[in-house]
Amino acid sequence: MKLPIFISIFLLTSLTYAQKVEIGPLLSFGHSFCDQQISFKQISRKTFSPGFTVNYWMNSRFFSIGSGVIYDQRGYKTATDTYRINYITVPLRVSLTLGKTIFIRPSIGTNLSFLSNSKRSDNTTKITESFATESTDLSYFASFATGFYIKKRISFYANLKLINSFVPFVFSDDWGKLKHRKQIITLGLNFSV
Repeated sequence: MKLPIFISIFLLTSLTYAQKVEIGPLLSFGHSFCDQQISFKQISRKTFSPGFTVNYWMNSRFFSIGSGVIYDQRGYKTATDTYRINYITVPLRVSLTLGKTIFIRPSIGTNLSFLSNSKRSDNTTKITESFATESTDLSYFASFATGFYIKKRISFYANLKLINSFVPFVFSDDWGKLKHRKQIITLGLNFSV
């Protein structure tokens, strides 16, 4: 509980030093899967993740740091089961923005995720049950966004992001250590305040 409070205080105090602040909603669509080949055929799980983002521009029109909160759907499917693992994720990223009206924005960063729920569903009987997994996850990502300003203070962007976990979410004799991987496309709006 102390870490989310610390992150919130850090972000709020950063507002006093920022030259420009952007906030806005986002929607992510993509595929979630595991990073390890396991003995049975794995199928990626389609995911949908809503959230919001905040960007802080520090004395530069090129470099920004950003954060936000995302309801992050993860998991994977097999021929017999579907694993749904949902997190509340707080990203921290550094971005380089090139262009004024139309822009490109490569970013790198890390995600700190807190488990919301984890369910396993049998694909044939439709029986759902909870299963044990790690309560936090730390991952890293690289992304590439392109966008344009609709008005002077409103921008729209599309972002391709590749995410890999540092922390295995399942330890099993049968499966070994499984880590999340995710490929997503994010659409969002930013409003300058």
